[in-house]
Amino acid sequence: MNMKRISIMVLLFVICFFTESCLNQQGPLIRSGGNEYVGLMKNGHNTATYPGGSKYVGEFKDGKRNGQGSFTMPDGSKYVGEWKNDNRNGQGAATYSTGDKYVGEWKDNKMNGQGNYTFLDDRKYAGEWKYNMRNGQGAFTFPDG
Repeated sequence: MNMKRISIMVLLFVICFFTESCLNQQGPLIRSGGNEYVGLMKNGHNTATYPGGSKYVGEFKDGKRNGQGSFTMPDGSKYVGEWKNDNRNGQGAATYSTGDKYVGEWKDNKMNGQGNYTFLDDRKYAGEWKYNMRNGQGAFTFPDG
C-alpha cells in the first residue's frame, strides 16, 4: 500500500472513532455476545438478531430499542408495540407460546395500567394491572357466560 492510501484509511478511522458517524451507516454489524444488527446501527430503524434466536425489528435510539418495534422469540412468543430504553413501555400487544394474549399498557417490561388478557381457554380479564399482576378494578369473563 502506498502512503496516501494508509493516510486516508487512518483519517477515516479517526473520523469514525471520534464522531460516531460510522455507527449510523447501513450494513451488517456483529457486536460482542453474538448480537447481529442490520440497518442503522445506533439510531433509526433496525433489525437485531440475538444469540438465542430472538429477533427485534423496529426503532433504535442510542443503540437501545426505542419507539415502535416487534420482538419475536424462538418459542413463538411475540411483542408488538412501544419501547423505551430497551424495555416494553407504553401500548403493546403480547402473544405467548401458551396461546395467551395481552393487549394494553406496559411499564419497564411489565403489564402495568389498563389491559386485556385472554387465556387460551377463552377466559378474559379486562382491567388494571401493576407489575404483571391484576390490581385494582377489573372484570373476568368466562366462555360459558
